[in-house]
Amino acid sequence: MSGEENGRLPGLVLIGAAAATIVGMLHHPTGHGSTGEELADSLVQAGPMLRLVHGAMIALLLAMTYGVTAYANRRGLDRPLVLLGLITFIAGIFVMLPAPLLDGFVIADFAAQARSSADVMATFPAVSLFAMDILLAFAKASSVLISFGIALLSVGMMHDRGAMRWLGIVGAITALPGAIAIMAGHLQLDRHGMTLMVVCWAVWFVGLGVQLIRGKA
Repeated sequence: MSGEENGRLPGLVLIGAAAATIVGMLHHPTGHGSTGEELADSLVQAGPMLRLVHGAMIALLLAMTYGVTAYANRRGLDRPLVLLGLITFIAGIFVMLPAPLLDGFVIADFAAQARSSADVMATFPAVSLFAMDILLAFAKASSVLISFGIALLSVGMMHDRGAMRWLGIVGAITALPGAIAIMAGHLQLDRHGMTLMVVCWAVWFVGLGVQLIRGKA
């Protein structure tokens, strides 16, 4: 089987996952309300969409892991930058997984419980804020790790010629600034900030997917 045929499936998976992730972020439902009761009501109403979007996000994260791992395996895990980049990327993916679980399932289920119990409702605002703090911590750590993983893999591409070298340059330019901004506290990972990060990653995923399909990666 040729290299082009071997790379076709992971390439298509990467491109599809990147596009679907952007669509998911643009349609990401959020809770709202000035009181605990209003917030709980909005989360319960958005519950089905929350579960759908975040369940899909978990699947897409795993799809991206498959595509990047396939590339790293083709590239050669004996190369230090490839191995370190892959480990960092996968670490970021697994640190990211609790965020959609919390946001899409745990908080919405807790909101439903709060609506049916006055005692639970009394604790709902404080518990929700604490859960959001945990969610943001996972999102920040994972975004930094994923970005550094992409940057390391991209630096490894810069030793090539042609499109792969340019893909490496683009990957480093799009991934590193976001990670640095998060660590410096200049980029908040609200819906808009997270969407910005996903779009930056998607540029690299699509480029890598195309190269895999062409058998050039």
